[in-house]
Parts: sequence; C-alpha cells; structure tokens
Amino acid sequence: MAAESSTVSTSSQEAQIPDESQPQKISAELGQCGLRITGPGLKWEKVDDCSTAYADPTGKPGGQGSQGLKGKQSIQGPPGLKGEPGLSGVLGVQGPRGLEGEKGDEGPIGEDGSEGEKGDRGYTGFKGVKGDQGASIAGLQGPPGSPGPYNFYSHLSHVESPKNDVGNDVPESEARNRFPGDQKNPVKSCANIEADGITDAEYYVNPESKFSVECNFIKQSACLNLKNNEEPKLCDRKPCWLFKSGFDIVNFYNDQLQDVKYLSTLKGLTHSVHKISIFCKYLRLSEKSNLQIQLYHMLLIGPEATNETPLYYKVNSDDCTSENHEGYAEIEITINGPFLPITDFYIKDFNKESKLIFESNEVCFYYK
Repeated sequence: MAAESSTVSTSSQEAQIPDESQPQKISAELGQCGLRITGPGLKWEKVDDCSTAYADPTGKPGGQGSQGLKGKQSIQGPPGLKGEPGLSGVLGVQGPRGLEGEKGDEGPIGEDGSEGEKGDRGYTGFKGVKGDQGASIAGLQGPPGSPGPYNFYSHLSHVESPKNDVGNDVPESEARNRFPGDQKNPVKSCANIEADGITDAEYYVNPESKFSVECNFIKQSACLNLKNNEEPKLCDRKPCWLFKSGFDIVNFYNDQLQDVKYLSTLKGLTHSVHKISIFCKYLRLSEKSNLQIQLYHMLLIGPEATNETPLYYKVNSDDCTSENHEGYAEIEITINGPFLPITDFYIKDFNKESKLIFESNEVCFYYK
C-alpha cells in the first residue's frame, strides 16, 4: 500500500478538495478505484470495483421512516363526471290495492251486436177469430118433447097476452128503430146507425157485450180513446220482450182488449189506425229500430217496412234518446187486416236508467 499511496499527492495546496465525494481511479495500471472523501484531510479508501463506486454513488437506501404528521384538509375538489347508470333493481313486492275511484260517466250505447241464437218458444197467443158458419145439413127429427107448462091465458081467447113494457104505448120494434145506438139498444157497428140528422157522437155497439165508441159518420170510423199510465218493467238483460218482464196487455188497453178485438174483426173493415203516446227516459225508440212492436198473429214490425212485412209504424214525433233525461214520442200504425190488438213490445238496447211509460192509446177502425 505504501507504493500506491506515494503516487498520490497529499498536499492540500496542490489539489482543491471537491464539494462532493466522487470515485476516482487510483491506478490505471492496476485497475483499482478509490473514493475521495471530504473531511479534515485528504484520504483515499480503496474499493475493489470502480463500476460499483460509479453505479451507486449515493449509497444504499435507508430503512422506512416513521409515519409523518397528518396534513391539513385540502380544499374540496370539483365533482367528478356522472357515472354510468346502474343495473335495474329487482321487481318489488306488489303494493296494497288503492281506494276505489268515483263512478265514471256512462259511455254511449254500443253498436248493435250480432244476431243472437233462436229464442225459446213464445207464449200461447190469443184465441183466434171465430170462423164462418159451416154448411148446414138438416139433421134427423128428434122425438116429441114432454108437455109444456099450463098456459093461464090459453082458455081466454078474448084476452090479450101481456106485452113487453118498452115505453108508453111505444111498440118494442118502433123503439129499436127510433133510438139505435143508445145504451138500451146497442148496434153492431157505427155503420148500422143510419138516420136523418144523425151527428158524430158516442154510441153503444156490440149487442152481446155493449161498449161505447166515438162514431164519425163523415170519416166512417169508430174510435176508442184509452187513457192509461202503464209503466212496464224492463228486463234484467238485453234485449227485452216486455211481456216476459211482466207487461200487462190488458192494462195497456185499459181493460178494453175484447172491445178492440171485436172492432178489428167486423165485416166491411178497410183498415185501422193505432196511435200510442210514450214518455221516455234515457231510452231511444225509433232510432236504429230500437223499438219493435208485435201485432196479433205474431207479426213483428219496426219503423220501416221489411222483406217479411210491408207494415211499419210511423213516427209522428220522437225526442227519446239514450242521453235525454226526459222525452216524448208518438207513433202511429196503419194496419190493413185483423192484426190488432198489439201483443208485445221488443226493445233491443237500454241501460239501468232507462224507463218508458205508455200514456195513452187511440184506436180507430174505418169501414165502408
């Protein structure tokens, strides 16, 4: 080592001490390195490999220091960017049923439905019109009858038998000719009342079961004015035959159903006209043929003629609709033939608020 160190100058005046330590070659020939260290004197320390001295002049890293003091809270930074939407959550449990809302307005009446199935067989109709008398064939003569009661006047040939007391010295035949159509002398029809100066008035017809009619001799008509307030109950479901829901046809004709049948079957009748006045609520009648009428002999008619029948009812007035609170209608039927009385009414569409009342009937029979 003495020889090596002699080649290095130890004079502090000749070489200035650097500020930082650095490796330097001690001997190029020997390939050795030394580290110059600053201090009170100049001193070289031998190292084995110059590459090591040059590679890490700062030395090995020290151990981990102790944790420092907690710093002050910094200023809050700006909000970050909006994140991506998360996945849909699981479907929750169904909640309890809410409170029932108020009843809504009633909707309009729907379109007519398709034709339903054939219904049940209807009720038995009225008794038919009495037929013409058949050919008369004389029968065999019967046996003699038993003797009759004793005639008090038979032995008094000079005493008159008692007469029917018709009036003061007025024979019965003369009384019948003088007062045709009064209550004591009903005639067959208005056509049988023929007298000079006769006026249109109320007369009695049908000798077997008399009733009064209005005879108009110019128009040649016999009319019945039937006042009633028949309010039929509508069915629970649509459509509705009023007869099935308790409609009373006898009340409809004000207990004169047999009188209508009598006048409709008289000989010489040309036609009849039936007028009906109807009060209605929330119910349409003639519109879309909602009301149909069944006549005698199962004949069903509407406001227009059809392929089944040329008969129809005429609408004189009708403000009955499904939206109207109150309305009135008058319908008129002109009938050729024995198709009275009316036997039933058929209503296609209605609702819970619907109502109808038959207020009056007028039936006129025209003869020649």
